[in-house]
Amino acid sequence: MYYGNSNEQDQNNQREAGENQMSIGKDVRSDKKQGISGRDILLEGDIVKAIIGEAQAYYYYDSLAEMAPNEEDKKVIKGIQEDESKHYHWFNMILHRMGGEVPQITMGELPKDFEEGVEKAIHDELEANEFYLDIAYRATDPYIEMHFMYAAPDEQRHATLLQNILLNMR
Repeated sequence: MYYGNSNEQDQNNQREAGENQMSIGKDVRSDKKQGISGRDILLEGDIVKAIIGEAQAYYYYDSLAEMAPNEEDKKVIKGIQEDESKHYHWFNMILHRMGGEVPQITMGELPKDFEEGVEKAIHDELEANEFYLDIAYRATDPYIEMHFMYAAPDEQRHATLLQNILLNMR
């Protein structure tokens, strides 16, 4: 999942780096660019944006799972959350290879209502799918391309799983 813009609530919900289960905020700065081409270095800002989005999605799904009306929906949401954590770590590895620093992570906006939260998550998952495909297509480094090409269909699958939850509610 991807969240593009921060807002006032993001600022109020900031978490320190060591307070979460994903080890968000570790300094993985490298003195070497490890073979990343100049063109791929231009992707660094988008990769940082993807890292922030994945971390915020992790928190979002944690909150959404707590609101789930049944164990089946909760299990699906926790599975999506695991994928978001995996993507977060992949993208951090890429940033590390680029010599970048892990960005400061804010919790982002959390859902207040289960159904509305699922609807927003569907939108965000579809947006992330497009964003990741765009990064993969612009990448020249196979490592970057591969990880974003693997993450993109995960995001599409997440949207489908969430759409099924929404359909079963109605």
